[in-house]
Amino acid sequence: MAEEETIDDIAKGAHPAEAKKEEPKKVSTLESVVNETAHLGKNVAGYGLATSLPLALGSVAPSMQRDAMVVSTGFSLGTTFENYKKGKKTTIGDVVKESAVATLITPPLNLAYNVLNAIPNPILKGAAYLIPYQLAFIPAYLGIDYLVKKGTFKGLYKEGIKPNIKQVVKDNWLYLGIPGLLNLFFTPAYLQIPVVVGMSFLFKLITSKKSKTEIPESEKRDKIPYLAAASSVIGKGFRNSYKIISEPLYAVGSGLRDTLYKSIPKPAPMPATSPAH
Repeated sequence: MAEEETIDDIAKGAHPAEAKKEEPKKVSTLESVVNETAHLGKNVAGYGLATSLPLALGSVAPSMQRDAMVVSTGFSLGTTFENYKKGKKTTIGDVVKESAVATLITPPLNLAYNVLNAIPNPILKGAAYLIPYQLAFIPAYLGIDYLVKKGTFKGLYKEGIKPNIKQVVKDNWLYLGIPGLLNLFFTPAYLQIPVVVGMSFLFKLITSKKSKTEIPESEKRDKIPYLAAASSVIGKGFRNSYKIISEPLYAVGSGLRDTLYKSIPKPAPMPATSPAH
């Protein structure tokens, strides 16, 4: 009989493996906190490892070390926030890869701002920032990002640059064009790269959205945050404390009430009066 049902199920398009698919295991509050703490520890280790990459660049080009640290921090925090908004875990690999992208992009970014600041004419400087800089730096960033995260040159242009460059350039012109020009003209040269990284991070904060595609269960971050866990523990503590205190008090009060009630003499019954004739 079981064999016939299996054949019927397969004929209807139902796969036996799908029928036996188990529901995801529910995570308790304590387990959630433990998982989040372990995950946080791994991320801290990842940030420590990521720090070594800008330091390595600084040992070769000391003048770029500070910019490399700033860009690396901005990229890593931006990815962490984006993943948080999507409900996705940020792994050590994510942080290290962002740091690697930031370290590799720092020399061309540094060179680009040195060239822009060397242009004496303000109109030409602004035009150079909005057109040649955007159209040269953004493809370079997209290419480096693809190479680091995919680890291959295959599909570099078709998958890494071509599908993204139009939207990225448009967003930079639309949201960061005027702030970028103000930064270029009014911020001291040694602070321009930190400021532009800060602006890019704020842009990510504003534009980051929840993922429209389903995230695999293994990549989802725990949905029970520390505050929810703490409120649950505190709430249970208050309820238990109230129960521990209130029950004995109620018992004592009930006993006193019964004792006092019994000690009070009952009034004598009123004599029956005969009806008047």
